[in-house]
Amino acid sequence: MNEAASQDIPVWVVVLIPFAFLVVFATTWCLVMWILSRVSGWSRLMKSFDLAEEFLGFQNSACSRRSFTSRQFGKT
Repeated sequence: MNEAASQDIPVWVVVLIPFAFLVVFATTWCLVMWILSRVSGWSRLMKSFDLAEEFLGFQNSACSRRSFTSRQFGKT
């Protein structure tokens, strides 16, 4: 058996390879999505329908999932 094959792989290499894969995959995914948004025209659409003030959303505490399903399906 040769000397190079008998050496153990360091732990940091075993940890670094999956971490590097995740970083490269996430970066590539974001880059592809950004390119697709530019090519498909989403950025122009965003500029056309830009909201001048901060969007706070709609909040109604009286409308919950439980009360909706109870009324809809006749359950109490």
